[in-house]
Amino acid sequence: MQNNGAGGIAINAGSTGNVVLATTAGNIQLNGGNVGIGTTTVTYPLTLENSTTSWLSRLYGTGDGEGLLIRAGSTGTKRAFQVATSADVKLMTVLASGDVGIGTDSPNSLLHIYGANNAVSDDYSHLYIQGVGSYPSTMAGIVLDSDGSDQTHIRFSNAGSPKFQIRYNAGDTTVDTLKVYSFTQGADMMT
Repeated sequence: MQNNGAGGIAINAGSTGNVVLATTAGNIQLNGGNVGIGTTTVTYPLTLENSTTSWLSRLYGTGDGEGLLIRAGSTGTKRAFQVATSADVKLMTVLASGDVGIGTDSPNSLLHIYGANNAVSDDYSHLYIQGVGSYPSTMAGIVLDSDGSDQTHIRFSNAGSPKFQIRYNAGDTTVDTLKVYSFTQGADMMT
């Protein structure tokens, strides 16, 4: 252990790396190796573990700055961010492609929700949107907006097999149309 000449303490760990505590810039540096807090099994650059019921960590900004930046590989299937239970059940995954999975770690669209519904009678929803406050904030809605002349649609499938589709402007941008298409019949059922 020695004074590193920059207002801090350097702990030399042989040729594999140094630990520098409190440089003049107030930084803590580890050159080489991994860091473990709350664990002796350190397999990642930073490993945090907590066996109590309190929060593992808190990132709290007191100013008007930005929040948390996480960067990952650019390959679309790499996980940029993931939340899982202590039993490693995946709750939410964000891939490098930007796809978000809730209940799945392999989302196949911008938002992929997988799992049992809420089992509330006459609801059985996977997605619940509720407006709060006073009018017009209390109104809830979903906007589907295609970029250009392509159709906008809502598809109904069963076990991965498409059955029906409500389509707006199905290839016809000259007249506003709303159609119900049956995949089983291969034709529009209602115009």
